[in-house]
Amino acid sequence: MELRFANDTDNLQELWQTCFPPDDGEPFFTREYARERALVVENDDGLIVSMLHFTLQTLTMWNVEIPVAYMLGVCTHPEYRKQGLAGDLVEQLLFELHLRKIPLAVLIPENEGVVRFYEKYGFCQVGIRQNIENTVIDNVQPVTVGLSKINEQYEKCFGAVPHLRRTNEQWKSIAAEYRIEAFADGYCAYDGDNLLECSFTQSFYKHHLGACFKIIESKHMLSLAAERGLSLSGLFLDDYCPWNDTTGDDSESVVLEEILFKDNEPYINLLHNGG
Repeated sequence: MELRFANDTDNLQELWQTCFPPDDGEPFFTREYARERALVVENDDGLIVSMLHFTLQTLTMWNVEIPVAYMLGVCTHPEYRKQGLAGDLVEQLLFELHLRKIPLAVLIPENEGVVRFYEKYGFCQVGIRQNIENTVIDNVQPVTVGLSKINEQYEKCFGAVPHLRRTNEQWKSIAAEYRIEAFADGYCAYDGDNLLECSFTQSFYKHHLGACFKIIESKHMLSLAAERGLSLSGLFLDDYCPWNDTTGDDSESVVLEEILFKDNEPYINLLHNGG
């Protein structure tokens, strides 16, 4: 088995189709995939049997833009599962992000089982998970606005909450794949009749679990917190990112992610992860 970055000859779409049927992976490989951000495991026969992909995003928090790696496309061929391959990829990614000085990693878990898997590597589940029913917006008439206006509404609604930024190019990509209805004070995005995301009169809609975060560079995040008057003390130990270990005033070990996000849970969207 060889763990490495992907190259131009690797057929990752075949592995995707095997692991995520009936999804053919076309939107992902067309819009988001970059081989320099794909870690893979190749077996002795030259087949790719496990993969992990990440995109580079910007999280706005405390009015500061923080680089973040958004993980997606993590999968292992059914015949090679329960061999620790996905875990090896996660560990390698944490080190790669450390080398690139990217302080945060984030993913949206599919279910509670996925949450438990990533908790083993120090990820902590935080984030907004509130629902809004279709009936709330049934009697509101959409308006016609440009994508820049929708982004303005997006920022207005989520501006006080840590959230991923979106560029105009990302909004164009979203509009090409999903139906967006704009309102005077918000927007909704649909996949057919399925409501995927909505910002409307300060209500948030997400149909998945809250995001899982992992702090890659604790000293960077602690420095940002200190600049905002958040005095954090405690013993921070990290089995998978040993460069994060730090000793504070208290002897009790604490979860840094829970401390930093407990009063300001981040909103992490699903509609566009590319970057």
